[in-house]
Amino acid sequence: MSRTIFAKFNSRAGVILGLMLSVFIVNGIIQLAAVYSLYGEIHTYENAARTAKDIELQFQKQSEIWREVILDGDRTKQYREYYYEMSKYSDRVADALYNLKILFADDGFLPAKTGEVLAAHKDFTNHSVALIFGMESMKEAEIERATGEMNRKTGETLGKIEEIVLAIGTRADMRIADVQKRYAAFIAGGAACGTGLFVALMIMFFRVNRNAQRKVVELSSTLTSYLPPQFVRAVSSGDSSVVPAIARKYVTVCFTDLEGFTAASEGCEPEMIARILNEYLSDMATIAQSRGGMVDKFMGDGIMIVFGAFSDDDDADIDARASIDMAVTMQIRMTELVAKWRTEGFEAPLGLRVGINTGYAALGSIGPADRRSFTAIGSVVNIASRLEKLCAPGKILIGYDTRVKVCNEYECVPRLEHKIKGLSRSIHVFEIDPDGEHMKAI
Repeated sequence: MSRTIFAKFNSRAGVILGLMLSVFIVNGIIQLAAVYSLYGEIHTYENAARTAKDIELQFQKQSEIWREVILDGDRTKQYREYYYEMSKYSDRVADALYNLKILFADDGFLPAKTGEVLAAHKDFTNHSVALIFGMESMKEAEIERATGEMNRKTGETLGKIEEIVLAIGTRADMRIADVQKRYAAFIAGGAACGTGLFVALMIMFFRVNRNAQRKVVELSSTLTSYLPPQFVRAVSSGDSSVVPAIARKYVTVCFTDLEGFTAASEGCEPEMIARILNEYLSDMATIAQSRGGMVDKFMGDGIMIVFGAFSDDDDADIDARASIDMAVTMQIRMTELVAKWRTEGFEAPLGLRVGINTGYAALGSIGPADRRSFTAIGSVVNIASRLEKLCAPGKILIGYDTRVKVCNEYECVPRLEHKIKGLSRSIHVFEIDPDGEHMKAI
C-alpha cells in the first residue's frame, strides 16, 4: 500500500516538474526570439546613424570638386574628369538620403527634413555641373560671382545635412533606448509570469507532497498498530535492501509471559480481562521499543522481542545490554501494574517471566506470499523461549552468550545447566535479579 502512495506521489510530482520544465523552455525560446528581433532593430538604427555621418563626409568630398575646378581653371580640358568625380559623390549622397527617407517614413519629422536636404543637394549639384561645364567661357568677374554663390550653397546644404545628421543621431538614440526599455519590460514581464507560474506550480507540488506525506504518516500510524515500528520505517524508506527476504543476523531474543493470567481470566468479565491485557501489553511494548527492541509478535499474554534486527552486528553488545535493561524495567513496571489492578478489583497473583538469549538467527519474511511475517527463527529463538518457561515469576533468565555480552555491567548469577528439548547439549543458565543489586559497581 505504501508503494502505491509513493507511486502516485512520484507520478504527480513528475507531471508537475515536467510541466514546469516545459513552461520554462517555451519561455526561454520566446525570449531568445525576442532578443534576435530586438537586436536586429537596434542594429538597423545604429547603421542609420553611421549612414547619416557618412552623408556628411561624402558631401564634403563632393563640395571639394568645384573648388578644384576654380583653382584649375586654366586646364578646362579636364572638366569631364571633374564631372565624373563629382557625380560619384553626388550619387552616394542622394542614394543615402533616399534610403534614410524610406527607413524613417513613419517618423513625423525626418521624412520632411530629408526631403529638404535632397532638394538643397540637388540644387547644389546642378550649380556644380553648370560651373564645371561653364568654366571655359566664364570671365574672371563671373568666376568670382560663381565662387560666392557656390560657397553660399555649400554652406546651406552642409548646414541642412548637419541638421539631419543630428536629428537622425538623436532619433536613433531614442529608438535604441526605447527598444532597450521594451526589452527590459518584456524580460521583467516574462520573469514575473515565470515566477508566478513557478510559485503556483511549487504550491501545487508542495500540496501534493504534503498530501502524500500525510497519507504515508496515516498509513504508517495504522501499520505500526499491527507491525513493528522499525519494520514499518524500513519499508517506508523505499529501500528494499533494508528488509531482506532472509538474512543471517546476530540478535538478542527475549520472551515474556504473564504467570497466572490464564487461570485468573476464568473468573473475570471479558471486558476487564481485555482492558488489563491491553494495558499490560501496551506498557511492555512501550518499554521494549524505548530500548530499541522490535516487538516481533504477541502470543496471548506472551511477547517475543528481537534486538538487533535493523542494526549492525557490531552493536551486539549494545543490543544485549538494552535487552537486560528492558527486562529489569518490565519487572519494575509489572509490580506497579499488579498493585494498581488490585485497587481496581483484580486481585489475581500475577508474575512476569523473562527469558533472553543471544546468537545467530535467520531474520526476514517468513510465510506464504499472501501472508508473510517478519520474524526471527533458529535455535537462539528456541532457547530464549525455553528460558522463559524455566524462569520463576518476577525473575529474568539469560543464556551463556547473553551473559558474555553483559557480565561486565550486570551481576549474572549462575544456575544449574539445563537440557533443552531438541538440542544435543545442555545450556548454561544465568539469572539477573531485578529486585537485587543487578548493576555491578564500576
